Amino acid sequence: MVGFTLAALVYKHERSRHLNWLLRRFQQMQDLLRESPIYQLIHDEGRLEERHEFAQQIIEDIVTQKFPALAT
Repeated sequence: MVGFTLAALVYKHERSRHLNWLLRRFQQMQDLLRESPIYQLIHDEGRLEERHEFAQQIIEDIVTQKFPALAT
């Protein structure tokens, strides 16, 4: 990942065939990584965190509506 980033910085000003090749290879690597069990675990944890934040916001909204004095 770091290697792709550094290489892209080198080629970004040229917009050459080398950069196009690099971007295609990076996309292929991303597709491969998405299929890995570790990526899936990280992805699922991220979704769980999003759900937690969403549920927390709903609870805060309900409490604020029902008990406005607690909002402060």
